[in-house]
Amino acid sequence: MPSKSCERTKPYEYRFQAKNGEIKWIAETVIPITYRGRRAVLANFMDITERKQVEKGLQLLNETLAQRVAERTALIGLLQEVTVGANEASDVEDALRFALGRICTYAHWPVGHAYLRGDADAGEWVSTSLWHLEEAHRFAAFQQATEALRSTVSVGLIGRVVAGATPEWSDDIVNELVEERAQPAKAAGLRTGLACPLLVGKEVVGILEFFSPEITPPDAALRDVMAQIGAQLGRVVERQRAMAQLQRQQEVLAQSEKLAAMGSLLASVAHELNNPLSVVVVAADLLQEELDAGPFVEYASKITQAAERCARIVQNFLMLARQHPPERSRVQLSPIVDEAVGLFAYALRVDDIAIQLHLAPDLPDLQADPHQLQQVVVNLITNAHQALRQVTPPRRLTITTRADAERRQITLTVADSGPGISPALQTRIFEPFFTTKPPGVGTGLGLSLCRGIIEGHGGSIEVRSDVGHGATFIVTLPAEPAPAITAEVPAMESPVPMGEKAILIVDDEAGIRSALAYLLRRDGHEVDTATNGALALEKLQARSFDLILCDLRMPDLDGPGLYRALQERAPQLLQRFIFLTGDTLSAETRDFLEAVGVPRLTKPFTAAEARRVVEQVLRALRRATPPSF
Repeated sequence: MPSKSCERTKPYEYRFQAKNGEIKWIAETVIPITYRGRRAVLANFMDITERKQVEKGLQLLNETLAQRVAERTALIGLLQEVTVGANEASDVEDALRFALGRICTYAHWPVGHAYLRGDADAGEWVSTSLWHLEEAHRFAAFQQATEALRSTVSVGLIGRVVAGATPEWSDDIVNELVEERAQPAKAAGLRTGLACPLLVGKEVVGILEFFSPEITPPDAALRDVMAQIGAQLGRVVERQRAMAQLQRQQEVLAQSEKLAAMGSLLASVAHELNNPLSVVVVAADLLQEELDAGPFVEYASKITQAAERCARIVQNFLMLARQHPPERSRVQLSPIVDEAVGLFAYALRVDDIAIQLHLAPDLPDLQADPHQLQQVVVNLITNAHQALRQVTPPRRLTITTRADAERRQITLTVADSGPGISPALQTRIFEPFFTTKPPGVGTGLGLSLCRGIIEGHGGSIEVRSDVGHGATFIVTLPAEPAPAITAEVPAMESPVPMGEKAILIVDDEAGIRSALAYLLRRDGHEVDTATNGALALEKLQARSFDLILCDLRMPDLDGPGLYRALQERAPQLLQRFIFLTGDTLSAETRDFLEAVGVPRLTKPFTAAEARRVVEQVLRALRRATPPSF
């Protein structure tokens, strides 16, 4: 380029190029300039170049911002897509499966997996079978090691997520994993990991984890969106929890309504059954007394045992409907178990089932109904027997009783080596009428009956089982002395001759009247009968009776009606009452009996029980001057 000291009058043509902020002469151009105007041209050209540089910088900035907006828009789209998909999913697993797939596709992560919370108290996290795997064969060993793992999480990536309840990133994932997962992760070439918590409030209820073989620097925007996705998925978990709880409450309500509807039916059935059972029991007792000895005494005893068994079954059904209180006394659990096992000895031996008994000999006493406890043991052994018949030998049944160190609680365990019980069934097996047995084989009342009995004694029953590894039922009962229930008939002193007494039996059941009349006449008493309270009033007006045995439920005038009538006409006779009851001790009946405080016999009763209560009342009357009607 010519120096600026040259003077030229001839116009020259130059071409300029701007590069790195400098102006360089290249060649002659079509632009004619003079030496004097050259300075102005160069200055103007410098201004144009700077503007172009600024414009270029602005263009680059716009492109960067546009890219960031696009990325942010894509993240928002990911969040919206996962939220909509999760809310439309049928359950939590479908929601998690959808989220894993969409997140992995967006972030180009080849591995995605979900954890769900197991035992919250133990801090346990259970690996699910929910995965997104782009190359299943490549990551198969890592998947297998992960699903086999069931342990407490306190360190590593998942531990940090649980502790902080926020997403965590790691670019050295092999050293963040527990030993069982680290080796297959390294073999698969995994290097970067991201874990995101699923939150219900502040509680971490699940974790999504993602892995990549690339070293990927932390992405703050992605981590923020993952936190929001975790909150959305947590709402799905919370919603399913609420639905499950609502379903359980509805099922409980339905069962309560079912039992309430059955209550009145059971009460009526029990009354109708207890009357003939009373006749059978008393008649069998009298038959044994008459025979005294001989081959038929044994048959009479078997009749009594069968009738008492029927009576216990009725009581268990009533207890299931919460209409019959347990009759407690001081009992030892181990002998009850041993006796129940004896009933199954032959059947277990035939089915090649080895039974192991570990019964503690020095257990503290229980305040319990021995018949109900035996019913629990019988039901548990029956269920175990049926389960063991489904598997091939060896078959094993183990029954254990023990007390805790403080001797305040007794535990009974019944464990079998059968097929086990699935988690889904474990949540339902104690429901009334629920059964997995075919029609005609089971009623679905056995375990619900057990739970009712155990809870009625202040205890609890639970099941622990893994499919393919048998089942263990655990019963716990309080061993501390419980308030004794007042017996209906207090223990009598040694029998004292009462002499011949006039006794009126009021009952609409002909068999009851006949059996009691025969029993009392055999003991030397004079007996008259009436079929209802109205006829009894006529007989009481005609003559005096030393004792009145009166049924509660009768046509025309029932027991309470007769009692109230005598309160007005002859209150001195009220102390001579003994009530006979075959109903379920409904609230109305129970309130009446507690209010009047009259001795009573609960049907079905034995001949010995009838004699005891009669002697009790007669002994009390002898201490006072016998009144007249």
